[in-house]
Amino acid sequence: MKRRHLKRSLRAEAPAPLRTSVLQKLILFHPRDNVGVAVQDITKGEVLLVGKKLITARDAIMRGHKIAVKDIPRGANIIKLGLKIGKAKRRIRTGEHVHIHNVKSLYA
Repeated sequence: MKRRHLKRSLRAEAPAPLRTSVLQKLILFHPRDNVGVAVQDITKGEVLLVGKKLITARDAIMRGHKIAVKDIPRGANIIKLGLKIGKAKRRIRTGEHVHIHNVKSLYA
């Protein structure tokens, strides 16, 4: 197989992120996730495409941090990679920064 065909076939087999923003600023790893991970800094008020819906960032989100992609009630599980990683300390609205100020980790 020629090299260029091999590269093309390898690209086709690589798993693509489940859902991303138009500018690749947000990634969700699993359909059950209620938080996404910022792959670039997100500014407050920025509009992001998540699946087929638009969400507005309510806070500035630094690269590598989580953002709620749906409303999360107080006490509900925070789900990332399809796994429970914590519990909401309070209600977290869509577009809010999800971090230690509003999540009780299951691992700490």
